[in-house]
Amino acid sequence: MIGSSLQAVVTIPSEENLDLLAEFFIVSEVRKANTISVTKTTHHKCGRCWRHLPEVTEDGALCNRCEDVVNG
Repeated sequence: MIGSSLQAVVTIPSEENLDLLAEFFIVSEVRKANTISVTKTTHHKCGRCWRHLPEVTEDGALCNRCEDVVNG
């Protein structure tokens, strides 16, 4: 079961920028396919922005974007 939109992976038929769509939909990831579906992500949650992203190695670690903000 998906507890929040940030745990969702949305699959849609789209030619748009998938990263921008993920920000717009407030979801973990948007993938391109010929079908529409919503599934739960397997990625860990960033401790700062709470998005579930592939570069986050464990829950509470920072994603690349948040790491840049914190260290920059």
